[in-house]
Amino acid sequence: MHKTEELAYNWLLRKGWKPEDIVYQRIKTPDFLTRKGNFEVKRAYITKKGNVKILLTDRQIEQIQKNDAKILVFTENKEEPIAIIEPSQTSQAIVGEVMISKITYKSGMNLNIDLDDKTFWRFHEVKTKLKAKTNVDCLKKLLELVK
Repeated sequence: MHKTEELAYNWLLRKGWKPEDIVYQRIKTPDFLTRKGNFEVKRAYITKKGNVKILLTDRQIEQIQKNDAKILVFTENKEEPIAIIEPSQTSQAIVGEVMISKITYKSGMNLNIDLDDKTFWRFHEVKTKLKAKTNVDCLKKLLELVK
């Protein structure tokens, strides 16, 4: 269990669930299954502009809706979720103060993802240093470096 999931697990315990009533799914969505409801856990990212953002893939949204799972949104080291998002709200771009950024896979090969300004410019610098002609070329070169 990663840190955000541990926060959520402990929150569920404080809310009255018993350990034996909580099923943790390490790889699947949602993260926690209970008889009283299912929960997906997301860490909130704070953008430079102070916006709160979570990332969800199309597949995660599909599974959240299929399993009627609420999304528990945590910030680092906070014991209470800053937001609880209903499954029906996952198609919205903004829920309360939380922006939902969707990671979309197209044709099984392409990945569209939002980057904050700092990461975008860092990536651009690396792309230049690696003399990569395209973003895909840059990613390929970076992946070769971590083999």
